[in-house]
Amino acid sequence: MEKKIGKYNNIAWFLIGLGVAISIFGIYQFCNSEPQMGMHELGDFIGGTAGSIWALAGLLFIYVAFLGQKEQMQNQQVEMKMQREELALAREEYAGQRKQMEEQSLTSALQKFDNTFFHLVNLWNQGVAGFEYKKDGETIKGREAFQYFYEEYKNKYETYRGENWNTPYSEKEEIRLIKKTFVPFFIKYRSYFRHYHKNLGVLFDFIDKAENIDDKKKQFYFDIIRSQTTSDEMLLILYASIDALTKFKYPLLQAKWNFMRNLSERELAHPNHKKLYEDIYINMSVEHYINSQD
Repeated sequence: MEKKIGKYNNIAWFLIGLGVAISIFGIYQFCNSEPQMGMHELGDFIGGTAGSIWALAGLLFIYVAFLGQKEQMQNQQVEMKMQREELALAREEYAGQRKQMEEQSLTSALQKFDNTFFHLVNLWNQGVAGFEYKKDGETIKGREAFQYFYEEYKNKYETYRGENWNTPYSEKEEIRLIKKTFVPFFIKYRSYFRHYHKNLGVLFDFIDKAENIDDKKKQFYFDIIRSQTTSDEMLLILYASIDALTKFKYPLLQAKWNFMRNLSERELAHPNHKKLYEDIYINMSVEHYINSQD
């Protein structure tokens, strides 16, 4: 475009110069002709030749001006296009930075969650390590003690049930018997179990309420806790849940995250207790528990 403008601009100036040269030639002829030309003849000569050439030069200047405006508009369009592209790139860069910040924030939140989770698990395990059960002059410590804790409670329940072992109890009667046997047992070892259930409840609540973590990941964390829990612990947690719906906050979370799955009925104090637990917390037949408080 610039070459084209330069070309037509040069032609126009050439025509201006040509017109001037013709005009000078005409004036020279006017002054030296014999007989001398009239002024009207000079005017006709200059107007017919130089004037036409200058008119053409004027058209070329107009055309050059048009080309200049066209080039300017094209440059503006190119500039606007570049600005739009720069704006789009800036938006993409901002979106990329924002996504990166969100990913960093999520990673930081997950790291913080992991740190807190394993700290709580460590506190829970430290509490379990302090458990002691004395039997026949021997002291059993830590998670091994749960076997003897549960054995003691199971024997207590079987003693109360006695000859009525095969007698079908209503859920209300069964809950009352569990409370009658478990409450004294829990009170006896309150110093252990109160903090145990409190720490476990905090762990459950912490995972369940975690943000930016999907259910699959939450289930993974619950399974970590479950993997560290012995079968005897699970059984005692079950009876504590049946006995203490209003004391602990996490029994419903046990059901929500399937914490008690794969419990064997044979290991329970009575085979019916698995269905009883499921009716209260999974099938949400909580009215059976409430009625048992009457």
